[in-house]
Amino acid sequence: MAHLERTATKPQVRRDKILVLLRASSFRALFHGFELLNSFWVTALAIYNLAFLASAAIIKGASFSLIFARSASSKDRASP
Repeated sequence: MAHLERTATKPQVRRDKILVLLRASSFRALFHGFELLNSFWVTALAIYNLAFLASAAIIKGASFSLIFARSASSKDRASP
């Protein structure tokens, strides 16, 4: 009778091992998915920051060129 109980539990043990492996692999897949998502957001944030810095530099350059243009035009008007 003990022999029958032992053989009856082997498929259960196998199934439990398979479930443990599936859970571990799904956790790994989920972790890698979050890792990829995290790297995507980090990349997106870096691109956004670079675009913001570039636009700020363009606006600052435009404002400087306007200031220099105004000062140059005022100098032209002052000297006949």
